[in-house]
Amino acid sequence: MSYFTSFSSSFYWPFWTRPPQGQCYRQSPVKRLLIVLAALAVMAWLLRPAPTSNGPLTIEQVQALAELVTARIEVADVRQARIKGRVGGAQAILVVKGQILLGVDLNQAKLLNVNKASKTATLLLPQPRVTSVRLDHQRSRIVAMGPYGLWVMVPWRSKDAEVVNLAFTEAQQALEQAAADPELLGKARQHAQDVLGSFALDLSWQLNIQWMPAEGNGQH
Repeated sequence: MSYFTSFSSSFYWPFWTRPPQGQCYRQSPVKRLLIVLAALAVMAWLLRPAPTSNGPLTIEQVQALAELVTARIEVADVRQARIKGRVGGAQAILVVKGQILLGVDLNQAKLLNVNKASKTATLLLPQPRVTSVRLDHQRSRIVAMGPYGLWVMVPWRSKDAEVVNLAFTEAQQALEQAAADPELLGKARQHAQDVLGSFALDLSWQLNIQWMPAEGNGQH
């Protein structure tokens, strides 16, 4: 799966090889994020609001960057759905397109230990969170559909809608699972740090960025 709309990039993997019966086409989405996130960090830096080189650093300036620290992830995947009967079944192969948004709520950010003389400060940020998981029904499409087993010998068209609905339901579930990947959240943190750190340097400030504990544990 893959990432980002304002600086969008999509990845595709081969789907001409048929998986073993009962299995889905799978490929780790996290490995495909590295190039996209690196490109986004560069684009975010280029498109950041123009700072005043010798001005102060305020929490309002940080909060104005909320859009740039949002990771917009364009997802591409291929999935297979099957309805199984006793002597056969129906299957559909769906090319999935969707989007995951991972944001940092900068309204909760805190600017601490501000030293105007040395131009240093600590920025305490809340953990990134998934703000949206959306399956794009217009761009997703069924590329193959048909019966298998003894179902090829009998009418099965009554199952068309059922297998298509199953394919889209499982695709949405796959997007939600990908969005919860801890490594993906780590990349979203790094993206936010790159954007905010670069902005502060343009103001001749140095930020020590720290993260609030994740909900449910005491880790930073």
